[in-house]
Amino acid sequence: MDEKEFRMKVVEKLDVLTETVKELIKLIAISSSVEKELIDKKKGEKIKILSELGLSRENVALIVGTTPESVSSTMSQIRRKEQNELKAKESKEDVQPAD
Repeated sequence: MDEKEFRMKVVEKLDVLTETVKELIKLIAISSSVEKELIDKKKGEKIKILSELGLSRENVALIVGTTPESVSSTMSQIRRKEQNELKAKESKEDVQPAD
């Protein structure tokens, strides 16, 4: 490995480290401000709140006590449900008679 390749690998590692530190800072900030709000919530609600705060699915899974795949699946179900509710609302508004 020449010096240029070595430098590129170091930069890549530093980028990963930087992202990890950013995620940790986010976790610390969120845990102190959201902890009480999450206590009485169901798992799906916790996943939605934490995901909307920008946490990675891995960290959401760690906090909630599940797997990253379960977080992805739950978020997919939540988005699908919200889209269906929005479509139903829009359809209902389209059918309303004009006054």
